[in-house]
Amino acid sequence: LAAPATVVYDGPGDDLWPTATPDGRWLAWARCPAGETAPCGLAVMGPSGGATALSSPDGPCDDRRPALWLAPDGTPALAAVRRPVAADGDLGAAQIVTLTRFGRATWSLAAETAPSAQPFCCVAAP
Repeated sequence: LAAPATVVYDGPGDDLWPTATPDGRWLAWARCPAGETAPCGLAVMGPSGGATALSSPDGPCDDRRPALWLAPDGTPALAAVRRPVAADGDLGAAQIVTLTRFGRATWSLAAETAPSAQPFCCVAAP
């Protein structure tokens, strides 16, 4: 990614569930603050370095267990288990979200399922 390196959260935290495309050029992981005081976000690093944080379009969300692959046209795509976080801190129903990269450094929410109970292992790459 051409953008300078950014992080999802400042301060102490854990980088969890790293995943990469088969060629190793794209990396993604969940960035979780220490102490579970805020939800996990997602970060992605492209071939030119620099980690880009992916913010939620619908408010605070807890994003976990990302999966990353290359679409047939070579475009990287990302899926994660997302749970919206209410103002009182309660987590909503789990959703599977899929994000696809458009352009140089923009990731867009491409599809979102209804609340899902399916295990994350069963999210299929397109």
